[in-house]
Amino acid sequence: MKSNEASLNDITRNLLQSFSALGLGCLLLGAVSSQAFADSGEDSGSESREPLLRPIKVVSTSGNVTNAEALVEGHEGYATLTMVQGSPAPQIILDYRRDVGGLPVFEVTSISGTPKLQAIYSEAQQYLLPDGDAAAPGVPQNPEVAQPEVSFVGDAAGADLSRVDTYPLSRPGLIVNRLIQGGERFQVITLAAPGSVTLRQVGVQAKFFVPERDINSGFLRCSDPALNEIWHLGSKAVELCSVPAYSLPTTWTVTAQGVEVPGSEYTGYQGGTGWTDYTAVFDVQVLSNEAAWLVRASSLDGFRLVLAADNDTLGISKPNTLRAYSQATKTVLGEATLADIKPGSWHNIRNVLSGNTIEIYIDNHLVLTLNVAGVPGLFGPLTAGTVSFGNDQGAEGLFRNLVVTDPSQNVLYQSTLTDPSILDQFAAGTNVLPSIMDGGKRDRNDFTGDIGISGLTLLYSTFAREYLAGSIELFSSFQASDGGIPVALPPQYHPDVTPFDLSSPTFLALPDYPLQHVTSIYHYYLYTGDKAFLQAQWPVVQKVIALYASLTNNPQHLVIPLPFSADTLSNAHFYGVLLQGAQLAEAVGHADVAAGYRAAAAQLKGAINTVLYNSTTGLYDVNTAQKGVSDQHGNSYAVLYGVAPAPGTTVASILQKLTGALYRPSAAPNATGPIPVQQSSGSTQVGPYTSGYELFARFEAGDTTGALALIRNEWGLMRKSSSYYSGATWEYVALDGTPGLGEGTSLAHGWSSGPTSALSKYVLGVRPVTAGYKTWLIEPQPGDLTWAKGNVPTPYGSIEVSWEKEGNGFELKIVVPPGTSGTVGLPASSGKASLTDNGRTFATMNKTNGRPGYIYLENVGPGAHSFQLTASKN
Repeated sequence: MKSNEASLNDITRNLLQSFSALGLGCLLLGAVSSQAFADSGEDSGSESREPLLRPIKVVSTSGNVTNAEALVEGHEGYATLTMVQGSPAPQIILDYRRDVGGLPVFEVTSISGTPKLQAIYSEAQQYLLPDGDAAAPGVPQNPEVAQPEVSFVGDAAGADLSRVDTYPLSRPGLIVNRLIQGGERFQVITLAAPGSVTLRQVGVQAKFFVPERDINSGFLRCSDPALNEIWHLGSKAVELCSVPAYSLPTTWTVTAQGVEVPGSEYTGYQGGTGWTDYTAVFDVQVLSNEAAWLVRASSLDGFRLVLAADNDTLGISKPNTLRAYSQATKTVLGEATLADIKPGSWHNIRNVLSGNTIEIYIDNHLVLTLNVAGVPGLFGPLTAGTVSFGNDQGAEGLFRNLVVTDPSQNVLYQSTLTDPSILDQFAAGTNVLPSIMDGGKRDRNDFTGDIGISGLTLLYSTFAREYLAGSIELFSSFQASDGGIPVALPPQYHPDVTPFDLSSPTFLALPDYPLQHVTSIYHYYLYTGDKAFLQAQWPVVQKVIALYASLTNNPQHLVIPLPFSADTLSNAHFYGVLLQGAQLAEAVGHADVAAGYRAAAAQLKGAINTVLYNSTTGLYDVNTAQKGVSDQHGNSYAVLYGVAPAPGTTVASILQKLTGALYRPSAAPNATGPIPVQQSSGSTQVGPYTSGYELFARFEAGDTTGALALIRNEWGLMRKSSSYYSGATWEYVALDGTPGLGEGTSLAHGWSSGPTSALSKYVLGVRPVTAGYKTWLIEPQPGDLTWAKGNVPTPYGSIEVSWEKEGNGFELKIVVPPGTSGTVGLPASSGKASLTDNGRTFATMNKTNGRPGYIYLENVGPGAHSFQLTASKN
């Protein structure tokens, strides 16, 4: 059980000591069990964080099971599973009602025989059996590589990415899984070997952000229950993706003999991602079944070598073999039969990488030569990467004395692997910063693009600003010397441990993502007013903008992220970043820099509208190489950031054309209308991430009707009416209403939470005008709604808003915190209207930069206000 158990937290450790003193044979967790998640889609607060989240109901049982209900929150007693040789395995399917994530916990009170307790996990019940929802989307499943296997990504935030955990039992006691199951709603409890097991409790120790109830937290309710539920889905998704500082378990154990590397994920030396040709030498000892390592490795890819002992029982590699794989595709690249590989015996390994040839020596004998020319990686041929260690579930290796040298025998890295500092050097330790991951169960990396949506959701819901700040600090710390920002980083990376310089090709794989890093800095400062944070990040902003400006040195003056063509997405976003950068420059006292950014933005806008706007389609081309092909993301950015309209056109026409080009009927049972695909070139992929930006664009342009329809039709497919409901927003959704990437789809993904911030910002109508809400704008966009109310958190306290349509009039009530002031804008159904505030009539104005059909009242001070807008009968 060693590889499956984790250290107990302080509370359970103290209880264990207490029970031990009383002579009890197992730890009873009743004193620390939590109330399970409430299920109200309209709950404005969040649940308090407790050590243990428990199932809400038993879905079904089969086989020899007694009193399964004892495992459900609010029930007491003992559940027993019994299996005899040749009989079906007993099985209990449990439902947590919505996604949870953390360390699985099992309280075993008695056993008989030699049973193996097994747990299986899935976000959707359809994917639960037989082995959970472990399949990686887009990665071929090689039949030669059996489940459970090492995760398809490395550094996965302390996650157990195999969705099947097996625990051989020899005695009663508390089992706390060593690694995190990061996102699951459903759990199977079963036996994988004959015997009997009695359980008092099962649950999940939460390892995500579960905020305390706080008066300064956001919520929204309105006249449409669907929108209320969808707002809540996004908020919960971001909470599940947020990891508190020091919450992730360490994945390796450092000993005086070397570092013990158990199974289920791999991770590598941070400073070696740029290594190309090198020799890596180390000693290895198989502790259980296999020991494995990777060369030219990244958190997504690499060449993986597996040394199988003579008693290997995993059924993946043959005993006494060395087997080579492409990590991303699981393609077998070669295999060597070896002499006796005994567990507990040391072997010297030498990996020699030269161009397309990799030679593996064991104890000074060449045992395997690989020609890796043409072997596909996720982002092209694997020409560079670090040294990583990682095993399949059930395997464990001991490594020591790592030395990496270049072809000239210069030492690139050297360590005995016996000092705890290596945990941080290899990202195998805990996380020192709070941050926001992409999803709960799969990649579990911080992505710059995802944080662009997730960060806004956080700012309008929990206002747990430290998670957004931590994410920004993490990426800024790994900025390349040329200004590039990584696309993704594991949350447990330690910025100050190893010098790290990412080259341009890393960010050019997704050239919009580093721009999103600047936008996130801009949003953080705008919503929090944290001037010290901005000053620390200002050099990062300048370097990113300088890098992208260097990519416009071409006759078209467009960003061309070589070797690609100029695309609307990157150029429209860079235009927005230049304007955001100008505001940040002014905030830190650099008016000259701000003027330069605005001048560059004006030139870029003209170039985009001249080169990328297509008068035939009435939309912006996806890029200069695909004339006539339109994409959702690029056109949404063009509208959102104010590149559109091109001369002689209107924003309204672009949005109308976008609907005609991209919207498709949905075949989902709970469909309410058509939804957009991502490109007009035959695409069927529906992306809630890119749809989030279309949503922002439609609201910003005043197309409230179109924006609300988009929320209802696309995010409505994720509501409780879906049989795949997870209680959070999904990574992708298909036109038929199923998860868009099949069983590997993350069903709790922060990048899909756009409606949460959009509904608060536009429908409730609250946004900051100057940094930290020192001044604000409250400008509701009601659409077809009849009323809405909610809170928006600010550094000064919550802004409370409620509004209601009254015939041709409009009533708005607000409570705004001390130290702030702002402008109120109300929709007027006619050109003539009178406005009262707390019964007193005020003169209104139509702002030149305001919304058509709105009247405004400026210099509204703190406190409670009741505005009554009455349309004139004339």
